Amino acid sequence: MSDDIVNLEVDGKPVEGRRGQMIIEVTDEVGAYVPRFCYHGKLSVAANCRMCLVEVEKAPKPIPACATPIGEGMKVFTKSAKAIAAQKATMEFLQLTLAALVTDRAIQRVVDQQEFHHRTLRLFGVVGTGADFHAVHYRRGAGG
Repeated sequence: MSDDIVNLEVDGKPVEGRRGQMIIEVTDEVGAYVPRFCYHGKLSVAANCRMCLVEVEKAPKPIPACATPIGEGMKVFTKSAKAIAAQKATMEFLQLTLAALVTDRAIQRVVDQQEFHHRTLRLFGVVGTGADFHAVHYRRGAGG
């Protein structure tokens, strides 16, 4: 039974965990907050969002806490400068990706609205071609 117990440190505090547990599960048990987007204890681990990056001593770079099993003598740092910087970089990347997605959708919405407006005018016989649309549109003072 004692073979199933693993001793490690989380933010300088000695902690015990069960062999096979992921870092994020142990940090949750001891109250060391690790941010996450895609992790949920009842779902399979995807490790796609990279928000749960933590520093582990002797690891060359921050690693995902949701997909990394604990090991004997492991030293995990959830609040180190390296871990915080990795989490901030992930957040900035996700924000830029979301902003690009929203911008693409906004542009498409404008194009769809213009197309709807043009089709409506053509339906009522106001315009026949793109050139007619612009001539009528600007003649009425709606354009710039």
